[in-house]
Amino acid sequence: MKKYVITMFCICLLSIGGCDQNLNDNKASVNTAPSPPPRILVLQDLTGSANWTGTPIIGQDDLKALIGLLYRRSGEIAFGFITDKSNRPLIRLQIDPPPVKPEAPSTEGNPLKAADRFNEFNRQMKVYESDYAVWKVASDEKTRKFLATVASVLASPPKPRSTDIWGAVARLDLFFSEDTIFWKQTPVNYACLITDGLHNNSRRKARAPMQSKVKLLLVNATGSVGDLEQLETSRFESLGAAINSIIYDAERGR
Repeated sequence: MKKYVITMFCICLLSIGGCDQNLNDNKASVNTAPSPPPRILVLQDLTGSANWTGTPIIGQDDLKALIGLLYRRSGEIAFGFITDKSNRPLIRLQIDPPPVKPEAPSTEGNPLKAADRFNEFNRQMKVYESDYAVWKVASDEKTRKFLATVASVLASPPKPRSTDIWGAVARLDLFFSEDTIFWKQTPVNYACLITDGLHNNSRRKARAPMQSKVKLLLVNATGSVGDLEQLETSRFESLGAAINSIIYDAERGR
């Protein structure tokens, strides 16, 4: 069953020529108000215990929803696996802030001055339209590469013999400890752990203290926390509900 789901997901992701409309029909709704960009890490458990604990496999619509958030808010998403060696490099996508749409001028007051303001507004709009087109092309290309890479890895997933939860947590902590000085505002961090949380890797028996500040969301169908009970997590039965929670929280700039 898991192999079938992963295969169908990969087929959909590799047919991404028609997905741009879902991701990019945000031009009219681009938020011009300052808001912290989200940094999101998704870690997918592919170990054997994930089968009987009802751990879902993330789908293309889930990833698109999160990427759509980045198109509106800017930010970064990273994708990785929880396996017997959870220290593999992350697949990453960063979306830069979109151009800010000029505000329409007031039509009140002297008609000649109002006309001048309107002419200046038209000039600014032409610049904005050009800059937006460049930004969109660049963002779309990065998105295509990200989705294609995720699809390629899921098409040939690793076959782990154990679960390295603490290795995944260490990778998570490292990701969110990176310098974010280049962002205009301090990002808000979210980690979506799609796992039962059961650690049984003998090579790593304990976790190091987390240094980063991040909101942890744990997703599986049985409510299992496993060894992650040592961390403060918000638990979700539904992956869609967890993703909606991230979007809801980030859209309000919390």
